[in-house]
Amino acid sequence: NLVVALGDMAVCFNHLIDENTDFLYRRLCDEDQSVKRTCLMTLTFLILAGQVKVKGQLGEMAKCLEDSDKRISDMARMFFSELATKDNAVYNHFVDMFSLLSADEALEEEAFRKIVKFLATFIEKDKHAKQLANKLAARLQRCDNERQWNDVAFALGLLAHKDEEIGRMVGEGFKLVQAGA
Repeated sequence: NLVVALGDMAVCFNHLIDENTDFLYRRLCDEDQSVKRTCLMTLTFLILAGQVKVKGQLGEMAKCLEDSDKRISDMARMFFSELATKDNAVYNHFVDMFSLLSADEALEEEAFRKIVKFLATFIEKDKHAKQLANKLAARLQRCDNERQWNDVAFALGLLAHKDEEIGRMVGEGFKLVQAGA
């Protein structure tokens, strides 16, 4: 009920909720499926209606794509499908979502890959694919571990970028750089 009340408040007093959206997004991780479902439904309405500005929390909504509750995962798919129709929104937030998902050690590799693969389907313009590939490729050299490197390489493989330099970097594989003693 509080989630619905926050949604109603956001419509009338969106400046108050906009400053505190973290509280709302945290309910996406609630153990109670009905709370999680209500939160996702409320956020879907608020974001698609333009009542709440999307910041760095879309990755939390992306995790719902692999929720064990089919109703939640289906609702998340519908949300991202609708969001993709709005001014390149998935493209604009892809790197933030990728970062949040890749940094989440509790997220299993298979779930991560399914989520990123689904999100990458909304990157349809060649220009956007190339720009994302360049942003992600820049991360390859800064990866601290093989998991991060594999995550970036996987995402690069999904994008139609056709950049030979990026292909070469991925082909060389993960390298652990150690500081001199």
